[in-house]
Amino acid sequence: TVGWNDIGRFFADTYPELGKGMSDKISGPGVGIFYTWDTVAKSSDLAAAFPVTDSTSKMLGCNFFFVDSARAFMAVQMGGYSASMKYHNALAREVAAKGKTSTFVIEEYITGPHDTPDSSKWITKIYYLTK
Repeated sequence: TVGWNDIGRFFADTYPELGKGMSDKISGPGVGIFYTWDTVAKSSDLAAAFPVTDSTSKMLGCNFFFVDSARAFMAVQMGGYSASMKYHNALAREVAAKGKTSTFVIEEYITGPHDTPDSSKWITKIYYLTK
């Protein structure tokens, strides 16, 4: 669980560590998996992750998990992360309007600060997995 103000630092610290240990097995862009978004405590239970081709290797401090197939609502965010709440709010409204319940949220960082410092070129796919 990470405070909202520390999420950026958490990802910035975690992805390089994961990349060092699993670089030859990474099969896609980094993702943030958000299990909770607590508006009272201003924190989130989350994970920084990469899709991998092999989950049999072990890495100290790292857990492997499988995300089952699920229906999802998705938006593509172009630009910096400061605008992400408008995408999240729109997706949450759409999920509710369709009478669905979101199980958790995945942000897939197609391009970001690791690729270019120009935030206008960042692309994030935001998925609300539903049941």
